[in-house]
Amino acid sequence: MTAMRLRWKTTRETAPGAGRFTVTLHSAVSGRPIQTIVDTRGEGADTVTVADEPRWSHFVVDAADVEWEMTLEQGYVRTPR
Repeated sequence: MTAMRLRWKTTRETAPGAGRFTVTLHSAVSGRPIQTIVDTRGEGADTVTVADEPRWSHFVVDAADVEWEMTLEQGYVRTPR
């Protein structure tokens, strides 16, 4: 397993209840969604730990009516010698 830490923050919602922010981890090979990491409405912030098998992947962000930022800290799996 590979561990990743995702820090996210949403601000400046255009109207109360209008903002949405979703982050989904997708396979870079097939494009299929692997897991939803964040699914929230409005302004907020959090840190989420994500564990997944080592593979090529990417995040898909779907956001509306908020400004957002996110930072990914990616771990690694050490191979014994």
